[in-house]
Parts: sequence; C-alpha cells; structure tokens
Amino acid sequence: MKSLKSEKGFAEVLIIAFIFVVLVAGIGFYVLNRQKSTNGSSAAGPTTSKVSHPGIIKAEAFTSSIDSAGAPVKPTKSFSISEPKIYVVVSLSNAKTAQRLEYTRYLNGKFVDNGSLAVAKDGAKYASFDFSLKVGKTHPKGTYLIKTYTNGVFERSATYTVQ
Repeated sequence: MKSLKSEKGFAEVLIIAFIFVVLVAGIGFYVLNRQKSTNGSSAAGPTTSKVSHPGIIKAEAFTSSIDSAGAPVKPTKSFSISEPKIYVVVSLSNAKTAQRLEYTRYLNGKFVDNGSLAVAKDGAKYASFDFSLKVGKTHPKGTYLIKTYTNGVFERSATYTVQ
C-alpha cells in the first residue's frame, strides 16, 4: 500500500524538475537571441533603408569672388579675417529647379549657421552661398566645415580656414 508521504515526495521532485527545465530553456533562449543581436542578424532589430544620394552636387570650392556664370575665381581654402565675402561654390550636375540646395556650417566643430536656396534654372552648372562681413566685423578665426545637401540628403563636405 502506498503512503501519502511517498506520493507527496514524488510531486515535489516533479515540480523541481519542471522548474529546472524551464530555467534551462529560458537561459538557452536568452543566450541564443543575444548572439543573434550581437551578430546583427536579429529578426527583431531595427530596419534601415538605404539612402540614395541625388548626386547633384559634384564638388565644393571656396573663393572670394565668382565670375558671371557663377564659377569660382581663384579657388582657395584659406582666407583672412577681413575678407569681405567668402563664397562656397557648388558644381552641379543634372540640376532641376524643383531641387533645393542646403548647407550647414561649423566652426571648429561647433554649429554656426545653415541656409538653403532653390536651383535657379534646369541644368545650372553652379550655385553659391556667400558669407559677407558686416561693417566693422571680422570672420572668426578657425577651421570651417561646410556640409552640403540636396533636398535634405547629404552630398558632400569640405573645409576652409580663416587666419
């Protein structure tokens, strides 16, 4: 005849075995998913879409004057603090009037300003942004980084210095 005490002991062993199996399975699941996320192959990871660069801005040049076509005259990467105007001239390819050109300017890694302009005409070869001095002022010394964009999509970056 079975005693109540022996049946109770069997149930406790079963519960302990069940908890052990659940813990081992949980730890295994955690380790497996952690390895997948470390390798970048997690199915639950964020999805990113590849950005297509328009390719409108082909080059950036810096100058203190531009010709009648908007092309840079004597491009340079160094300016004096008293230079009346500093132009950022962008060379364009397949530009359309529906496009907007933008820049963001940084001085020694700190944001200075930004701006934009519409492409003047279809097939334009150049566009420019100018930084003019106000009366009695000078350009702050340092290294300037200019990032250019077409319709909000990054195209190019270049630097110039003011000494």
